[in-house]
Parts: sequence; structure tokens; C-alpha cells
Amino acid sequence: MPRRTNGLSRRQFMRRTLGSGAAISLGSKLAGSAASPETKEDGRIIIHVAAPAGPAPYGAPAELSVPFAPRHLLDAAKMIVLAPSGGPVLAQFRPSILWPDGSVRWLAVVFEPEFGPGDYVLKTGTPRTGPDLVRTEDGLVRLDSGEIVFTVSRTDGMLEMFAAYGAGGEVTPILQGGAVGDLFLTRHDDKVFRASLGSKERKVIIEEKGPVRASLRLEGPCRSEDGEPLFNSIIRCVVYRGRPELFLTVTWINTTDRPSEQVRDIRLHFPFDFAPERLVIGCD
Repeated sequence: MPRRTNGLSRRQFMRRTLGSGAAISLGSKLAGSAASPETKEDGRIIIHVAAPAGPAPYGAPAELSVPFAPRHLLDAAKMIVLAPSGGPVLAQFRPSILWPDGSVRWLAVVFEPEFGPGDYVLKTGTPRTGPDLVRTEDGLVRLDSGEIVFTVSRTDGMLEMFAAYGAGGEVTPILQGGAVGDLFLTRHDDKVFRASLGSKERKVIIEEKGPVRASLRLEGPCRSEDGEPLFNSIIRCVVYRGRPELFLTVTWINTTDRPSEQVRDIRLHFPFDFAPERLVIGCD
């Protein structure tokens, strides 16, 4: 969630933000599957994983947050997830909330449920390693799930390429070039504001990297052709290992001095030259 603007109450802050999301699919998959933890008397943390979790590309990764007592977990890098068979699976950990002493209070976990639904174990140990899904090269940030490739410019966050892997392992661009994608806001007076027109002020931040999930944040203003700003946008781009989908969430922040704005149309534009097999769009 974006940082609260100084002087605003929680209610005012929530009224000044709007979030929306979309999943762009080059295959067929469900979003991450929720899993529930259970702590045993011997200290083991059992993770109950249900369908549709399973191996890529059609099964979903497992995602959950696990609470810890103060001073119990100091280093998330020492955690592993064991499959029902006993061997480690690819997993990724991120402290989401810390205790005042710096120990982990809530641990965000995402892992590959390679054996499908069942009971997995969270414990300390030597982790199984894998390549990061995000890297920087030649002035670009590249998200690569092994099924799709998504690249943006490091300097202005403009989308450079959206591609898929072919049967022979070759990368086939689906969208490429300067007009690959954009965000549009149309105000009540029909004036149009675009994220691309504020790209010189955009920040490109790698929020999460690892072998299972990668997250990229693009943050900057939307502007009209004459330079007038209307709202800032935070675009989060997420991919999961072995999955053929790119997940996008967009948060709009009202940066004007007015408590509200009348917006006639909000649009996420990708110039596909074919009819998508599936579109998933949500807003709250």
C-alpha cells in the first residue's frame, strides 16, 4: 500500500486511492494457492496445501504468511520447505513484518508444491537453490518465468517486450517496441492522461527476487499531452516460476489538492493483434 499522505486520516487516505488488477495469460493457470500453517508441539510447522496447488505450468504455487514469536527467527534465509516425501522444494522467503528487536514477526512464504496437495514442512535447513526470475541486462529489467519474458527499461519503466517461449525454447515476441503498453485515465471533461507521458519521472524498483516469484514496481505520475498531472500510478508486475501468466496490479493515488476527482474511464492498454483467450480483471 502506498505511504499515507501527511495530515490525512485513514478514511481520507483510502478515499484517495484506487486499486485494480489484471492477469495476462499465455496459457492456463490459477493464481497462487493459499496454504494454512499449523505448529506442532515439537516445533515443526506443517503447511496444509490444497488444490489447485501443484507443479507448473498448470498447478498453482503455494503462498502463505507464518507468524513467529519474538527472537525466534532471526534469519529468513535459513528456512526451507520439505515436501511430503521429505526432500526440499524450491521456496522463497521474505520478512513482511519485524518485531522491535529485528526478529521476524511475519514471514511471507511462496514455494513450489511439486507433489501437489498435501502436508509440507517449514523448518530450518540448507535451502534448495534456483536461478532468480528477475535480472538486469543492457539497460533493461527482465522478468523471466521460463514460460514468458517481460522486459522494461531501467530508466523510464516503459514496457519494451512481452514474449513467450516456443516449443524449441526460442523466445517469440508478442508485443515489442515503443507502443507496447500504457495506462490511460480519461477525466469527466474528456481530457486524457497517460502513464507513458510521465515516464521521465517514473521509478523502477525490484521489490522481490528469487527462484519462485519475482515482483517489479513501476511508480510515477500520469500526465496529459500539455503536461498536466492527474494521479500517480503504482504498477506491480509479478511472475511465478514455470507459469505462463503475468500478473499486474495498479494502484492510483490522488495527488491533487481536491478530495476527489471525477474520472470517466480507466484503461490498461496492450495493442494485441489477436483476441485473448482469457481476460481476468478486478477492482477494489
